[in-house]
Amino acid sequence: MCGTVHEDVHAYRFFGPPKGGGGRSIDLPGFLADLLAEHCAGAGGRDLLFVNRRGAPIRHTDFRARWRKACDGASGGPAPAPFAPVCPGLRFHDLRHSHKTMLVELGVPEALQDERLGHRPRGAHAVYDHTTTAMRKPMISGLERIWADALAGARDHP
Repeated sequence: MCGTVHEDVHAYRFFGPPKGGGGRSIDLPGFLADLLAEHCAGAGGRDLLFVNRRGAPIRHTDFRARWRKACDGASGGPAPAPFAPVCPGLRFHDLRHSHKTMLVELGVPEALQDERLGHRPRGAHAVYDHTTTAMRKPMISGLERIWADALAGARDHP
């Protein structure tokens, strides 16, 4: 299912096509495809794949309440056990910026970066640049390597 949760001026939420009316396919590294398959299997056939604790569409307030704790670290109390900050001050949208930076560091061609992030390139770049399988394979391998390095680092620094 391809779509997005939208909210109208009366705070009514509804499911509909993504911005621009169409979706896109993206290449997933193996680790992410496995995690997504596991999440799908646990979704129980509901219409929305990602929901909040109440089973409703995720809103920015859901991210703020939980994301902040994950990024800034939990201090104990009624929350889960205390843990060190992961990345203090990080906003959910910053993940797009981080992913773009990873793609640049991996040397992924701009056309594939634009396609992956859903950007529409301008001018001649939009007309003449196209993506290929040969571009995709090293990108996926690089993202797999970044994930493996992050897991190794997490194991080395409890």
